[in-house]
Amino acid sequence: MSYLSVSDAQTLLQSRVFTLPAEAIPLRQALGRTLAAPVLAGTDVPPFARAAMDGYAVRADECPGTFTVVGQVRAGTVWPTPLEKGQAVRILTGAPVPVGATAVVEQERVIRQDNTVQIERAIRPGWNIMEKGHEYRQGQPLFEAGHHLDALSIGQLAAVGVATVSVRQRPRILVATSGDELVAPGAPLGPGQVYDTNGPLFEALLTHWGAMVDRAVIPDDSDQVAQFFHDPKLQHYSLVLTTGGASVGDYDFIPQIFARDFERLFWRLDMHPGKAVAAAQIGTTVAIALSGNPGAALIGFYLLVLPALAQLLGRPFPLTAVEGVLTTPYPKPTRETRFLKVRLLPTDQGFYAMTPLEDQSSDAIRSFREADGLAVIPHGAPPQPAGTRLSGWLLPTGP
Repeated sequence: MSYLSVSDAQTLLQSRVFTLPAEAIPLRQALGRTLAAPVLAGTDVPPFARAAMDGYAVRADECPGTFTVVGQVRAGTVWPTPLEKGQAVRILTGAPVPVGATAVVEQERVIRQDNTVQIERAIRPGWNIMEKGHEYRQGQPLFEAGHHLDALSIGQLAAVGVATVSVRQRPRILVATSGDELVAPGAPLGPGQVYDTNGPLFEALLTHWGAMVDRAVIPDDSDQVAQFFHDPKLQHYSLVLTTGGASVGDYDFIPQIFARDFERLFWRLDMHPGKAVAAAQIGTTVAIALSGNPGAALIGFYLLVLPALAQLLGRPFPLTAVEGVLTTPYPKPTRETRFLKVRLLPTDQGFYAMTPLEDQSSDAIRSFREADGLAVIPHGAPPQPAGTRLSGWLLPTGP
């Protein structure tokens, strides 16, 4: 049986989710949000030529020489008259450079005596002066739509006087884990029980990428699973993400409910690990059901959920394609397309050296700490010797 490719599944999901509307919010509330429109600098930064350090403002073409100190200017004040020949103004860091001055000589380089300073060396024009517009020019593009606003971005916007920004509304996403064996962290484990890894993991990842996340638990009961997906409250969410219950076991009810009650978009993909994945259109909401194995679910998150989230936020496709060469052999033939956790090391030849991690199990997430990317071994490939050229993806570290 042939299954839908990951690439086709990505395209299908992205055709079913739509970029969220924009809203205007104060800059101080914009950390972690996504710009909905480009931002241009509204002013030069700095808006005037200013001193880069404490010293004396002079005419560079008069150096070396002796100068009369006629006053002091500090940040937030302006020297009122043009600098005349033979004059120096004591200037502090960040202060506007007086008209006529062409250099600021740091205080350590002068000899001060009463109201004069002696400068014993030639000084080039522009010395220790940060020119007007040195960092940004008025009208210069700062950020494009789709830019993620981190702390540095907030500072850059503040520097050009931006007080309000147009950003995408935050997507609401419901994360639901299924499995009677799951126990919330902190509770005692009973026989055959394990702690719920997927719920906290995907809540944290989605929040980190800019979503508002709610959590739910689905029992291993077909009626209750159906009731969960028929709940009208699901229409309040941009995405519903579930883990577990998507394979072919006796308690894997989700694929059949998707097919019976909704528009099932796909079930099982040409990918390993994580083949047991399903998606459905439920009213205006898209539901994605990932594997219950945390490692397999995490690969499904990176390859399927994250691109859909980027579409909601109007961001670029979040995965970076790479090319590389295996440094060690991969000894197994592949039935489905294999996504192999690898360490990536750039080479002088313009591709990566790809070293497969020892732990490739579908239930492990610790090895993702060591992985930089996923190498892609094609569907039906024989064992891969060292030196095989492969394509792959960089694992994103943040929005």
